Amino acid sequence: MNQESITVRIFERDYRLLVSPDDVEMVSNLAENLNHRMDSFKQHYGDQPDLIAAVFIALELAQELYEEKESSNELLAAIDRETDYLNRVIELTAQQTSTISQ
Repeated sequence: MNQESITVRIFERDYRLLVSPDDVEMVSNLAENLNHRMDSFKQHYGDQPDLIAAVFIALELAQELYEEKESSNELLAAIDRETDYLNRVIELTAQQTSTISQ
């Protein structure tokens, strides 16, 4: 599998990563976002160890992911309800059309 080596900087440390060429930009952007979050945390809570900052950011990201999944599930449920409704309307319309044409 074709892999590309990139270096990302997170919290004043460089990490060499092997990623798919298609993922280089995404991984770089994610690392930049993570680095920004870590820096922001340390600016506000500079007395906390780096590991605590990493755990806090991980929990923050996990919360965001959870909220996005919940939102996605709510949207999917709404789509399912709307699809069921539209299917019933189509069935009733087909039945009415069939009755009229007989």
